[in-house]
Amino acid sequence: MFITNPKISASLALVSLISNLFISQPQVEVDLDQLKPVEQLTTIHGQALVQSTNPDTPVVINQRWVIVTGYSSTEDQTDSTPFITASGSRVNDGTVACNFLRFGTRVRFPDIYGDKIFVVKDRMALKNSHKIDIWFTSRGEAIQFGVRQLKVEVLKI
Repeated sequence: MFITNPKISASLALVSLISNLFISQPQVEVDLDQLKPVEQLTTIHGQALVQSTNPDTPVVINQRWVIVTGYSSTEDQTDSTPFITASGSRVNDGTVACNFLRFGTRVRFPDIYGDKIFVVKDRMALKNSHKIDIWFTSRGEAIQFGVRQLKVEVLKI
């Protein structure tokens, strides 16, 4: 049965709120040894569900070997607005240019950067559509990085 009168619904909600605040509820002691994972959820006495994995933990959905280069904010490597990416944001540490991944895609290069996460915010010339370009603060850093064949992990958004 559904109550369609808003005044009655509001009154019932208020009564429920007041009863939860002022009527004592039995205290349940939780024995942490009794927590049992069930498909990434944990049950407590068969009732409450608590997420057992950290939602911020990146999940790798794809990995492949890619040619990776470096670039910096100079007009000869970019365009007339070298500090603004193709997605419209300002370049910063962790910015990558890539044509075969969508803007906002998060990637890692675990062999050299470990768990550091990079975000696709920029594009490259069409002739480089098979590569990924990592942004560096200076031309010298980009040159020092050079050209490398690296494993890239594409992360779930």
